Amino acid sequence: MSILKLSPILFLIFLGSAISIPLVYAETLTQTFDGGMDLEITYPESVMNSRIFSISIHLENNGWENKQDISFVITNADSAFKSLSDETITIEQLTLWNNT
Repeated sequence: MSILKLSPILFLIFLGSAISIPLVYAETLTQTFDGGMDLEITYPESVMNSRIFSISIHLENNGWENKQDISFVITNADSAFKSLSDETITIEQLTLWNNT
C-alpha cells in the first residue's frame, strides 16, 4: 500500500488528536498607575502539578518623563509554586517611546 492511499486516514487521525488537546485559558490583570504607566500581567488560569508555566508582564510608559528603578517581586504566600530564577525583576530605566 502506498503512502498516498493512507493519507486520508492519517489526516483523520491527526485531526482527531488535535481536537482532543485541551485549550489553555489565561487571566489578564490590567492596571493604570499615576504618572502614566500601564501594567498588564497575563498568567494561566490553572497549572498541572510539576509543570512549568510562565507569566507575561507588559509595562508601558505613557507619561512625559522616564521612570527609574522599577521592580517586581514574585511572592508565593502558600508555597504553591517555586520560581526557576530570581524572584525579583528589576528595570533600571523605562524610557518614553517617541513615535515622531
